[in-house]
Parts: sequence; C-alpha cells; structure tokens
Amino acid sequence: MDLSRAITEFVKSGRTIFDLLRSEGDNITRLDLHILLAELFILQVEARSLGRARFKDMISPTSFYEPEERVVSHVSPSITEMAAHLHVGDRLQAERDFYPARSGAIGRILFFKGMPENWYVVVEWEKPSDNFAGEQRTNIWPVGLSDFHVVER
Repeated sequence: MDLSRAITEFVKSGRTIFDLLRSEGDNITRLDLHILLAELFILQVEARSLGRARFKDMISPTSFYEPEERVVSHVSPSITEMAAHLHVGDRLQAERDFYPARSGAIGRILFFKGMPENWYVVVEWEKPSDNFAGEQRTNIWPVGLSDFHVVER
C-alpha cells in the first residue's frame, strides 16, 4: 500500500472513530483510550518531525494541541520525574494489563531512546508469547511507566 492511500484510509477510519467516540465514548475502556492517545501522539511526533525536515513553512513550533488543554507533565514527563530510578538492565513488572503487557509480565530495560521531551524505554519481555501482542521488544512511553514497578534481580 502506498503512503497516499494509507493516509486516505487512516482519515476514513479516523472519521469512523470520531463518530463512535461522540456516540459511544462513555463506554471506552481505559486501555482503549490510552492506546488511542498513545498512537495519536506517536503519529503526531512522526508527522511533525517529517514536516520540520521537509516543509518548514507548514509546521508551527507549537503543538497541535491547544496549550491550555495540554498537560505537559502528563503527556511528556521529564526523565527525572518518571525514570530517574530506572537503569538499563532493570526488570520491570506490569502491575495491571497495559498493552502489550499483561498484568505480571516482566521485561528487562534494554535502553532509553529519544530526546528530553520525546523519549521512551525499550523493554525486552521474558515471555512475550504470554502478552497481548507477543512482541519480543516494546517501547514504553513515560506516561505508561506508572503501570510498572522494578523487581529485584
């Protein structure tokens, strides 16, 4: 599938999701809402990065979110706030189901990646087949780290 067609399909499905959020949004689970917000954030970061590189006149220095609605510490906590106690090699255990990990899943931190306002932790799961997606490695954004705790080695 080419990029232009993929974007068209994304916009079509986005309209459907928008309508469902308006009509059935009260029924959304915390997990589904988190997945939606995380995916939109990831797409925004990637699109802004590409926009800055190719179309400097199109991308403003501010976020797509209205500043008064965006809680900066929630969307992009600093590494000091969320991961000052974490180190490469630490084992994290999920305290509850948190895509892609199921409650109790254990993963080892391989490395931290990104910039101060856009970073994540790369985790390698001990038993990936027991998780939702069966992924061997996962990127965990700062907002998701509150659902994990460090376990002793």
